Amino acid sequence: TMAILNDVVDELVEVDDDLGGPYPPPARDAFRETLAPEGDDTPGSTLVVAVWAETRGWKGRAGLSEASRAALADALADAGVPSHVVVFGGERVVADIPEGPTVWLAWGGESLMQRAAALRLRGRSA
Repeated sequence: TMAILNDVVDELVEVDDDLGGPYPPPARDAFRETLAPEGDDTPGSTLVVAVWAETRGWKGRAGLSEASRAALADALADAGVPSHVVVFGGERVVADIPEGPTVWLAWGGESLMQRAAALRLRGRSA
């Protein structure tokens, strides 16, 4: 079975590789809101990095941009706590993730996928 997050997420970092195209990306609120702790503000011990990286023709590439890879590496470099990376995009992005964190592949950034990923991280059914 996959390790599930503690009840409290210490930090949520977002790396958005979908910005800058001809169309605005979908809202990212559903993931944040569903992942938020329920009534407990005790500091946690888990880092979650949401990587927004859907495959789009305007990008001209399948993986992350250099800037997104650097932002992801920076977020994970000094984590010092269990880390989880949730990829809201295709499986080719996984190759750009440094070794160490648990990687979750959500395939897309639609609200439905955001909620499902957050619930699964919490050990609940989507």
